[in-house]
Amino acid sequence: MRYQDQLERVRRYHKRFADFNSGIEDWIETDNYMDDVYAFFQNCYHLKDWLKKDPAFKAPEDIEKFVEKTLCLALCADICNATKHLGLDTRKKGKGPRSGHESKVAKREYKVGFGAEGDSMSCQVTVEHNGKNVDAYTLATECLKEWEEFVKRACGPCGCVSECEPRTRHP
Repeated sequence: MRYQDQLERVRRYHKRFADFNSGIEDWIETDNYMDDVYAFFQNCYHLKDWLKKDPAFKAPEDIEKFVEKTLCLALCADICNATKHLGLDTRKKGKGPRSGHESKVAKREYKVGFGAEGDSMSCQVTVEHNGKNVDAYTLATECLKEWEEFVKRACGPCGCVSECEPRTRHP
């Protein structure tokens, strides 16, 4: 397995998120939408572990620094860890949330549409961060974009870090 396998998994969860964010015809239990939201953020955050274990990445500590300094990925980390561990452990390493502020899923909004093309249901999710509401799908899109740009900077446009030597140190 290679980091590309995990990146593709993140892309598939992002596609599922996009589909139900905009509306899908095949309705499912509403909890399943949230399962996919959480799965996206968990898989997206853990892409860092796949990158760190890829022997072609010469500086795994730079990957952690990238997550720490990229707000959307730090928020992704908080959502991931809070949903996996029933909240964030503020005592771990003497730090609080990576994003600097407590975050939580603040709202789920389900919409049903009826039309000539068929019925649909959509689900929009809002995350509260630092007293502000953040659209979870927009956040997910930013996270995916940041990872894709990170890989491109490290590997070039092909993104095949396992087959090609990275061009530069990672940001």
